[in-house]
Amino acid sequence: MEIEEIRIHNKKLLAFKTILPGNEDKGEMYLIKGDLGYAMCAIMNEERVNKSGAAAFVMPAFTLEEALDCEISFVTDKGKSMGITKGMVARDGLYLLCR
Repeated sequence: MEIEEIRIHNKKLLAFKTILPGNEDKGEMYLIKGDLGYAMCAIMNEERVNKSGAAAFVMPAFTLEEALDCEISFVTDKGKSMGITKGMVARDGLYLLCR
């Protein structure tokens, strides 16, 4: 697993990246953590995350670099309450997950 610090508008986030065994052809599995929630790749189960009550969203991308500029494909109820919307650029949604 790799951990990388990224910055969006001077806000610090941590990106956790790995390739899951048996999924080498599907790209990286990643999670980006902000102070107030997290974003994850589409490999994760949306229903389970929504039930957790976390402020989270799904980014349909295969690499961390693609993830920052892609459109968000799913947002939890808590994420919606923070102003994150489906179709928003992930970089903007990540900014909302920071204090």
